[in-house]
Amino acid sequence: MVSGVGRGGEVRIVELPSHPFFVATLFVPQARSTADRPHPLIAGYAEAVAAHRTAR
Repeated sequence: MVSGVGRGGEVRIVELPSHPFFVATLFVPQARSTADRPHPLIAGYAEAVAAHRTAR
């Protein structure tokens, strides 16, 4: 599923809705992420990992 596009309409983010956390991007969110201010995609990934671990 396309979940993000660039200014020119080009696909920039895709995901698999049936997967707990599968996202592919054409940008590098970790480059702007810090421990104090994590990028929302990085924070979401960490939350999904924690939820998956708890569910096991």
